[in-house]
Amino acid sequence: MKNIYTLFILFCLTIIITAQPEGAIKLNDGWKFKSGDDLNFRLPLLDESNWQNISLTKVWDYQGFDKLVGYAWYRIKFVIPSSLKETSMLKDSLKIFMGRIDDYDKTFLNGKLI
Repeated sequence: MKNIYTLFILFCLTIIITAQPEGAIKLNDGWKFKSGDDLNFRLPLLDESNWQNISLTKVWDYQGFDKLVGYAWYRIKFVIPSSLKETSMLKDSLKIFMGRIDDYDKTFLNGKLI
């Protein structure tokens, strides 16, 4: 009985996690990647022309990057459509759903730690 209960909880969590709210902006593609740690990487106007494209569906080790031990940065640029802002119930709020993080994470939005 305990196993069935556990499976039910996992099923419910999967449904909740994979459900996307109406009007959600999916950020599956367009990510940039650079190994190393430089706080300037958080700046919104940073030149990413020498950054490499990366998929979020696999760890970097399996995407042609050397075995890295240390920090790396993922970046994406997106625009929130004005129509989404106008139809939102909470005009001053933004929800960000993060995926699985390995070991350590800091998230910046427009250069500010969130």
